[in-house]
Amino acid sequence: MRGKQIVAAVLSLVLASVVVWAIPESPLRRMSNLDFEASGLPQTYLAPSRSRPDRCRLLDRRESTMRRADVREAGPRARCERFRAGDGVAMGGSEAWPMDGWVVVPRSPGRGTILFVPIYAVDDITYPYFNEFVRAREPSLDLPRMRFTLLFVDRLYTGLFLQIDLPYDRPSSEGGSGVLRSILSVAPDRTVVLNTRLGQGDDAFAIRSAQRTAEAGEREAANDVSVPSPSLAWLAGLRAANERSYLMSNRPPYAIVPLPIPVSLRAIVEAKDGHALSPVAGWHVSLGTGSPPSAPDTPPFDPDEVNRLREGFAAYVRALSLAMRLEGAFHESGETLRAEIPQRTRAAFRAGLGTMES
Repeated sequence: MRGKQIVAAVLSLVLASVVVWAIPESPLRRMSNLDFEASGLPQTYLAPSRSRPDRCRLLDRRESTMRRADVREAGPRARCERFRAGDGVAMGGSEAWPMDGWVVVPRSPGRGTILFVPIYAVDDITYPYFNEFVRAREPSLDLPRMRFTLLFVDRLYTGLFLQIDLPYDRPSSEGGSGVLRSILSVAPDRTVVLNTRLGQGDDAFAIRSAQRTAEAGEREAANDVSVPSPSLAWLAGLRAANERSYLMSNRPPYAIVPLPIPVSLRAIVEAKDGHALSPVAGWHVSLGTGSPPSAPDTPPFDPDEVNRLREGFAAYVRALSLAMRLEGAFHESGETLRAEIPQRTRAAFRAGLGTMES
């Protein structure tokens, strides 16, 4: 009797697989025809915990094939939170997109908060290339690391994501101050303060705010942004969005520098937490006219570096174009994304490199 039950169960599974395979728009059928290696982009595997929905592990391809009982060897679990556009929260010009984004706070030393942002929520898909060029050229700037990656959740392909590794704040046990740096998300009508773990509020900002308020008396406290290098000024000037991010030091004199990121950190936190963030009253960030300077016609690099910038951009465009074709094959909204390329490649245009279509 038990043997017949097992046979019946196996036949049911086979039949279900055939039905799924036969459905033309089945995700499994679409996935079977995708070439994940074609673009050459990295693949990242996120494994949510079954017992704790707010915990996960980030794995490479080899680790993703381990049994769950063995995956503990891949490192400690991180805190993970999902976010999605909708309910009035728009990102990258899109009111909705077909998959969740993720905010991952690792427990491993040396790793800051990691964002996995669906490409649909990235307002400029060429900007990560310029960020990485400047970051490699001047590591002392402490810029966030950015790269597009193919994200798999529970070993299933989810989509094309921009991975952003925010700067890491060392705890006091590692010789740090023990205070998280502040991130100022500045829009024309309001300033919102986060910290480097994407929580609201921060001791460093409170100290700086009290200091500036005392200096200004009843006047509105203006906070000058310092731009420590021509490369950073050029990179910040490539951003065409109205909303900008700045990083405030957690040590006196609490310097504020551009944190150029092609996504809205405020919108991500609001989508993650499910409510609007409270703006800070009586504060604004100023840099001359109140925003970073426009990108110069010529990048502040020597001729050899400019040639490397152009050659590297061509390779970046080829890889990203292949990945976007894969995205279009998996998600119907991928075709809409391709139609929006001119609006999402303004950094390349401002840098004098044309667009992904040229």
